[in-house]
Amino acid sequence: ALLIKSKSDRTYYVITANHVLPQHDIVAIRSISVTLKYNKKRYAARIYRCSSKHDLAILRITDRDFDHEFRGQPAVLGDSDTCSVSDAVYALGHPNDDRWLMTKGKIVALNEVTSHITTPLIHHSALGGLGSSGGPLLNTQGEVIGMNIVMDVENDSDRTSQRIFALPSNIIKEFLARELRP
Repeated sequence: ALLIKSKSDRTYYVITANHVLPQHDIVAIRSISVTLKYNKKRYAARIYRCSSKHDLAILRITDRDFDHEFRGQPAVLGDSDTCSVSDAVYALGHPNDDRWLMTKGKIVALNEVTSHITTPLIHHSALGGLGSSGGPLLNTQGEVIGMNIVMDVENDSDRTSQRIFALPSNIIKEFLARELRP
């Protein structure tokens, strides 16, 4: 997931893949918690907005202690339009609730669609794993240029045939601008 901070009111938001949230009754489930790995503390949050079209969800952190206790840096959303095929990328994930995993790959194709998502996506070769959805795709400057949302595996026994797709950061920025308007 990505953590961002509103410039206008100092509110923190978590941006993640919509499909990682409990889907049985997303309207009824409004309260959720966010756990930071470094301090293992849970913080109260609310589901703020969701988009099944983009497989995108915004959680608003409502815990008042978060601003005082968070010691990291919010994500920097880069410009996904500057990406080119064969650019080096890094995928961060948390597969199978294990340790953090960072893998290096390259952009394979731009503006691809899948049977799951019809929004143009970034196809890349940085290996992921189940549980990596919502993790950032970074360029070599450390900017988020996408969020991993789809992993197609042609053969479950052959992980080398997986195809991984990320939602471009510019689509995320457009969604945030529309949904986080004051």
